[in-house]
Amino acid sequence: MRFALLEKGLGWESRHVDLFKFENWEPEYVKLNPRAIIPTLDDDGRVIIDSNIIVEFLEDAYAEALLRPAGAHGRAIMRNWMKMADDVAHPSVV
Repeated sequence: MRFALLEKGLGWESRHVDLFKFENWEPEYVKLNPRAIIPTLDDDGRVIIDSNIIVEFLEDAYAEALLRPAGAHGRAIMRNWMKMADDVAHPSVV
């Protein structure tokens, strides 16, 4: 998500959530993100959760600097990498 924000040239403010202190389970954070997962994007009151969904949102909402491949085949490969992150990488971390 941070790479997408940087590549798109979007300004953003980072707020550290310490997982070792279970700050993601504090009421204020759970109100923002009921799943208590990291990361969370608050885009002017529009809250988006989950890394890959945030990246897709940024691509759709801020199309001035596109990061997605132009062709259908390139996008299919991109989606395969995103699916692998969801299916393999993220569960391994959790």
